[in-house]
Amino acid sequence: MKAQSWNNDWQFRDDASGESQQVTLPHDAKLMLARTTVSGHSAAQQAYYPGGQFTYQHEFMAPASWQDQHVVVKFEGVYKNASVYLNDQLIGSHRYGYTQFVVSLDRALNYGETNTLRVAVDDSEQPDSRWYTGAGIYRPVWLMVGPASGYIRPDGVRVQTVAAATKEIRFTTSIHGEADEVRVTVLDGETVLATATGTDATLTLPTAQLWAPAHPQCYRCVVQTYQAGAVVDTATTTFGIRQISWGAEGFKLNGESVLLRGGCLHHSQGLLGAATFAESEYRRIKLLKEAGFNAVRSAHNPLSRAALEACDRLGMLVLDELWDMWFIPKNPHDYAKDWRDHYQDDIRQMVNKDYNHPAVIMYSIGNEVGEPATPEGFPLVKQLVAAVHRQDATRPVTAGLNLMILQMQHKGKSVFNQSTDQQSDSAMGSAAFNAMANVIGPVMNQSANSKKADRLITPIADELDIAGYNYGRGRYSRDAKLHPQRVIFGSETFPSDLWKNWQLVEQYPQLIGDFMWTAWDYLGEVGLGAWGYSDQPHFSVSAYPGLTSGSGVFDITGHAGAELGFARAVWHLATKPYIGVRPLNHSGEKLYKTAWRGTNAEPSWSWAGCAGAKATVEVYSEAAKIELRLNGQLVGTKRPHHDLARFTVAYQPGTLTATAYAATGQATGETTLTSAAPQLGVTLLPEHTQLRVGDIAYVPITVADDAGTVEMNHDVEVTGKVTNGELLALGSAKPDVEQPFITGSCTTYYGRALAIVRASAPGSLTLTVASALGETSTTITVQ
Repeated sequence: MKAQSWNNDWQFRDDASGESQQVTLPHDAKLMLARTTVSGHSAAQQAYYPGGQFTYQHEFMAPASWQDQHVVVKFEGVYKNASVYLNDQLIGSHRYGYTQFVVSLDRALNYGETNTLRVAVDDSEQPDSRWYTGAGIYRPVWLMVGPASGYIRPDGVRVQTVAAATKEIRFTTSIHGEADEVRVTVLDGETVLATATGTDATLTLPTAQLWAPAHPQCYRCVVQTYQAGAVVDTATTTFGIRQISWGAEGFKLNGESVLLRGGCLHHSQGLLGAATFAESEYRRIKLLKEAGFNAVRSAHNPLSRAALEACDRLGMLVLDELWDMWFIPKNPHDYAKDWRDHYQDDIRQMVNKDYNHPAVIMYSIGNEVGEPATPEGFPLVKQLVAAVHRQDATRPVTAGLNLMILQMQHKGKSVFNQSTDQQSDSAMGSAAFNAMANVIGPVMNQSANSKKADRLITPIADELDIAGYNYGRGRYSRDAKLHPQRVIFGSETFPSDLWKNWQLVEQYPQLIGDFMWTAWDYLGEVGLGAWGYSDQPHFSVSAYPGLTSGSGVFDITGHAGAELGFARAVWHLATKPYIGVRPLNHSGEKLYKTAWRGTNAEPSWSWAGCAGAKATVEVYSEAAKIELRLNGQLVGTKRPHHDLARFTVAYQPGTLTATAYAATGQATGETTLTSAAPQLGVTLLPEHTQLRVGDIAYVPITVADDAGTVEMNHDVEVTGKVTNGELLALGSAKPDVEQPFITGSCTTYYGRALAIVRASAPGSLTLTVASALGETSTTITVQ
């Protein structure tokens, strides 16, 4: 079917206020609402954004030629409880906010006339999710038109690598009705590599290259159906040639062992809320790949198509996860009440979306669900694995198992509410469990290492192709000894545990990798990973106006802190030492740490006004010895412990240099941080200088000197204005702000902010930013 983007000219209305405006999709309705501390909402879990009911309306002309065709609309994601009306007639609905769905327009179209498509969204029942969900039509929409018979169903072309060694590929096509002929063409760019006919065709592509993270080669498949010698329908998909295997010898891609350097990702896009743009997903995956990650786990819902496409192009492996709950609620109004009725369709929709993406290597049927430890829930593990395998037998199925949650559920002490009664004595609640886990994190790791835990987990893990352990490092060695054929991985881990975890990953072949929480910070679950100080003890940082979790290697603007330096050292990717400095504007204050952040150090030696303050300097390196010098004077020499050498020195502006030495005494690498000059200005650093109409671009904003050195301790309010375009968002990574990202103003945080703009017409898009440091502009060419 011919697909066209259907994202322009929608009318949006907040049903509570009655206010309406024209919007371009994707669109996050929740960002339009005023944040609240009123009880009955999801509070800190949803970053204090309330729920609501919203209506999207789109008017369009249905040409008379459609009368003999099949017309559908594909929604990639609507959060949540969507009801779709055409000319006031209900034509479809969808409950789950994270899976795609298709609605046929045929039975309610007025041909040759203007038609009205209306989408009602209901996110009003709260508390709902454990993190910020966004609301509304937050992913793209597609209009698809094809013949009444002989059309290729949406996602109807599947490509499977039969044998990577011989480049043997199978192409299957699902057609509605009859076709005289089906032709399959495989292309590399515009070069035809091979052709075949039939709905089930096998081809060998001897000159093709295999897809792998180091060289993610993708190809294009075009399938056409014919009737009476004429083309009736055309479908195009991309694919990569690759084969995966797993077993006691580890995880292999095209026969080569791969260790998963992973991170967990929530779906929210920082300043854009949940609105999912291809450019945003590509940027995030690109930054993660360049940082050294080779795998991401969607947490805890299916990734967007745009994210999968980015992973295919950039060579990022994907563990795509279906749900955060089954039938036991984790919040009173989450998806659990609808799960039983829709889980089969959820599986189909995710697999249909994922099947042709070479980046996808594994499916997860749930995160930290307690049901497998109950008589009713245990049989579901086998049933769900089988249901996934019926849709896709080529990929393994896993789940993120939390031993503490399973043990509590087994005893009838659910961590989460099992009913809408928020006062249930059997449930402690998600936030309370996080607070407890923050205190007893190491105990949670070790609680997995017991005979009782082994008896509980073994029947569950044995039903999975690969067992994922959340905070279960204590199982790694035990499993290697007692269950050597069981393939396992750390599906969710504390970042500070990475060194210990990775030692075991490298020791045991069947332990295939580690996914830290998290690779990228996110909205909601406020304060989970935030480090507080004397006036802000931990978990008071979750109070309003807290906004972000604070637990990412990258913050919500895409800036990475010192946890990245630690990870690269542990993964053996660093060629020189990494210097991180604990925030000097809090020097001398009592520090409150959390388990979900290993360090809050920043790669900067520019802290105006902090001369003489005690600085904690962290140097990350695999070297045998680290030497630290301040303005040429020796501060000290230390041997790193678990790839970290920590120094204390009185701050003075200038240069801070770390030199790494091998055991032989030979210098192996050096890094220098420099203080900014006193004269500062606001600098705009557009990541793209050319756009097409409708594209978006990211423009980092820094408070810096003429050399580009960012000053961490001179934050200013900035206000943005765009000509020939739209300022979609302006904000910073500051974790506790009241000003929404859509107002056009914000205060920088540690010298940084971010603007996101959209091109509206050919010519030049200009972003102008004003502050107390002056006014500056940047121009982007729009084609």
